[in-house]
Amino acid sequence: MEQQAGKAAAPSIDCVERMSQSVCLRRGVCIALVLCSLTLAACRASPLYSTAPVAPPSPAQPASTPAVALGNDPGSLILAERNAAATLDLATLAALWDADASIREVRGAPGPADDYTWRGRAAILDRYTVAVFPSPPPPLQTLPPIQVAVRGDSATVHNGVDTWHFTRRDGRWWIRELEIDVEG
Repeated sequence: MEQQAGKAAAPSIDCVERMSQSVCLRRGVCIALVLCSLTLAACRASPLYSTAPVAPPSPAQPASTPAVALGNDPGSLILAERNAAATLDLATLAALWDADASIREVRGAPGPADDYTWRGRAAILDRYTVAVFPSPPPPLQTLPPIQVAVRGDSATVHNGVDTWHFTRRDGRWWIRELEIDVEG
């Protein structure tokens, strides 16, 4: 085929096919890169398992619930705690727990290595909000028969798998510690 002067030769069919394949290959590579990028973005750490530091619990002050309304014996405080947990009453719960109180969930291994412990009123109130309120216990009309062991300004009650420790201060009883034997 002869070329005429001033006119460019028409590209051959092989050349057009190669250019078309090149464009398709570039598109394929771009699509593959976009898909890889999306896959990697989806694989990043989930916010549920983030390693970012967790803010400490907010300080909580005792509520204005009068001590008389709570009762003036350890059994009344156990009943008030159960019913406040059942009705999601954080203010009453704050009025029941001593500022330095703790809840310890005793696990199966001997010693405290696998126990869960919440120390301080603020941490205990956070435990209610996060772990108890989503599935609250039923309220109680009366407390089952309990034996209260009083020694001066301290008292202890064993109630099923729970062991309650109380302290008397400022003319009233406060919950000082709750040990829950989750394996019991």
